[in-house]
Amino acid sequence: MKLISLTQGKFAKVDDDKFESLRKYKWSLFKDKSGNYYAHRGAWDSEKGRTYSVLMHREIMGCTKGDGKIIDHIDRDGLNCQVTNMRVATRGQNNANRKSSGSSKFLGVTNKKNGTFVAQIGSNKNRKHIGTFNSESEAAKAYNKEAAIRHGDFANLNILPG
Repeated sequence: MKLISLTQGKFAKVDDDKFESLRKYKWSLFKDKSGNYYAHRGAWDSEKGRTYSVLMHREIMGCTKGDGKIIDHIDRDGLNCQVTNMRVATRGQNNANRKSSGSSKFLGVTNKKNGTFVAQIGSNKNRKHIGTFNSESEAAKAYNKEAAIRHGDFANLNILPG
């Protein structure tokens, strides 16, 4: 594994065999609207007479802009561009492997004002109520069970203490 220098003092991790072909470009840090970081560079489109953005992970995986493919970073680190950390995914699979952003520290769990915790999961635009629980960890366990069934290898399971 080697590091490619980006702007703002950040680095992207790449495989040794990809390093030489990638280091010839000036790569910059890019932050998307969800707060995820990625490496990108500018490229010239001679037909349209303008520059466009190339994401490092898409270049490594051989995907072009507009091909409809989504690259999922298995460890959810957009700067870890090692081939073993990336896979082509559907939008639903990529969403299944997201970080928690709710009122609980656990994915799929919501902390209710009455002291209970609700576990729910969504896939293919359908949200399923898993159950209401007295503890956050019980709700997280229930979410994990359902996520493993629905999302398989793409499931982002909660890490539970003990």
